[in-house]
Amino acid sequence: MDSMSITNTPTSNDACLSIVHSLMCHRQGGESETFAKRAIESLVKKLKEKKDELDSLITAITTNGAHPSKCVTIQRTLDGRLQVAGRKGFPHVIYARLWRWPDLHKNELKHVKYCQYAFDLKCDSVCVNPYHYERVVSPGIDLSGLTLQSSAPASMLVKDEYVHEFEGQPSLSSAEGHSVQTIQHPPSNRAPTESYSTPAMLAPSEPSSASTTNFPNIPVPSTNSTTTWTGSRTAAYTPTIPHHQNGHLQHHPPMPHPGHYCFP
Repeated sequence: MDSMSITNTPTSNDACLSIVHSLMCHRQGGESETFAKRAIESLVKKLKEKKDELDSLITAITTNGAHPSKCVTIQRTLDGRLQVAGRKGFPHVIYARLWRWPDLHKNELKHVKYCQYAFDLKCDSVCVNPYHYERVVSPGIDLSGLTLQSSAPASMLVKDEYVHEFEGQPSLSSAEGHSVQTIQHPPSNRAPTESYSTPAMLAPSEPSSASTTNFPNIPVPSTNSTTTWTGSRTAAYTPTIPHHQNGHLQHHPPMPHPGHYCFP
């Protein structure tokens, strides 16, 4: 009677099918049975020529890592991943999921110190012994539920941005403060029926006739006429505007008068 029938544990001398069947009994169930069988068959066939490593794998899996075991290596691929049943993944992660942690993430493995061919060492061969790796989970970090929050609403953030953008520019009210002050005048206590005389604009062709223009604030009197502005104050203002030699008007700003006056 052979050793397998006595101990129920295969060795590297047994057939691949017997070894695969024994190793399948120790899988954790995270993967489908078809995928697990294909992955174990592929590994056993690669280790068939390296009997000492195959025996180390059988010992590690059947004893759940209770006994020390050697590195179990396969050839590293160009991109570092292994294709099994149409799926690609890192080899040490695939077999660690099969026999130890079904919910393992690929970034949660850290090799033990005595592992000479760990995946992170970038050797030509990669150790896939699941008991040569430890699972490292960062506590309190869950990137899937990470959200970014701000204490200020979006409208306030936009408002602050525009406030900083326009800082340093002159204010509209300060830039036009002078013009606003000259246009406005204090309210009068007199009756609303008070009338103001509006100066007439003379056309160049008819000096003696009056016409209406779009600029009522610019008085243009005739040669022999005197225009007087009256308002809430008793002071009068008589502008003198010279004419050009050819009869056309010359526009000059009105000269200030010592008295107070208001525009209509």
